[in-house]
Amino acid sequence: PLWATILIIGVVTIIYDTIGGMSAVIYSDVIQMFVLVGGIIACIVYAAISVGGFENIFAALPDSRAQAFEFSSGLGDGGNVPFWAFLFGGFFLYSSYYGTDQSQVQRGLSAGSVDESKWALILNGLARFPLTLLYILMGVAVYAVYQNSPELAAAIPAERPDYLIPQYILLYLPSGLRALLFAALLAAAMSSLDSALNSLSASTMRDFLENRLEGTSNFLFASKVTTVIWGIFVTGFAFLVGNISDTVIEAINKIGSAFYGPILAAFLAGILTKRTSAKGIAGGIIVGVGVNIILWLGFPGIHWMWWNLFGCVITSGFALLFFTQNSNDAAESDISRYVLSWSKIKDNEREWTNVYAMLIGYAVLMILIMVWIQNAF
Repeated sequence: PLWATILIIGVVTIIYDTIGGMSAVIYSDVIQMFVLVGGIIACIVYAAISVGGFENIFAALPDSRAQAFEFSSGLGDGGNVPFWAFLFGGFFLYSSYYGTDQSQVQRGLSAGSVDESKWALILNGLARFPLTLLYILMGVAVYAVYQNSPELAAAIPAERPDYLIPQYILLYLPSGLRALLFAALLAAAMSSLDSALNSLSASTMRDFLENRLEGTSNFLFASKVTTVIWGIFVTGFAFLVGNISDTVIEAINKIGSAFYGPILAAFLAGILTKRTSAKGIAGGIIVGVGVNIILWLGFPGIHWMWWNLFGCVITSGFALLFFTQNSNDAAESDISRYVLSWSKIKDNEREWTNVYAMLIGYAVLMILIMVWIQNAF
């Protein structure tokens, strides 16, 4: 049952995250990654065997599902997978996710140096696309089984397409492998949850409790208690969010898109300009998120990926236009230690130019592969 699954994931994650902290998150995530990838490959192989080979997998795919993207804007033109919304909105979403989201940034902060942190992000950028293709191939393979199996089709409620993979594993795979793959599914959920709990705890300690506990020996104990409290809250919240979207992946991205743009704007303003104030940033985030929620509730024709760009621009504009500050010379000098000028950025990043060029070329290659997939099927 869903309620039992939520409780198992929540309780187990709270326990190992509270005991092990950031080390537990990193080590468990690496192990979970191998289990998850192995499970995906096993699902693909068994699905291919079930339908008589890989050629039958792709033959069962409807033409409408072979559309990797469409060259539409997603601004009221009815596009479901609009290329321009995902290109520009996705740039702001992932800049915020990997650049400012504590659940991801904490991994970079755990690296031995800035260069190691950069290489970790580059590796992530290179590995993410083939891993995504592997997810998609699994979905296509299992869908082929679904098309040829009345039993599997009957086990999937119309309103719960996310049940396809678990039901396929339950009905078609041998018992030992079935257990391993359910462990992989639970591991995937725990991998997301443990990062969130650790980052929420770290942020709470840093922003609200550190000064109050300074000079005491209760810091570590308080951080563990904070992790448990956030774990209980997040696990309880999981019972309330099931109806946000038809699929889990879209629900996650809709919630994130409402906030990621404004949060990115706060960091950009703090790093790149001396003109705005904390009050301006706080007000800008409220306005940016508010506009995104209005778009969510009142303008369904605007694709949700655009919220990331709109939220960032609106938050930045509000903060810079309405809450500027004039610093005196002393304060200006103090602020300058933390604000990056374009010349500083250029000097610091010059040696990485070739790597960045390679990443841009890789992005173009991804688009070309999507075009080829769409034309091939």
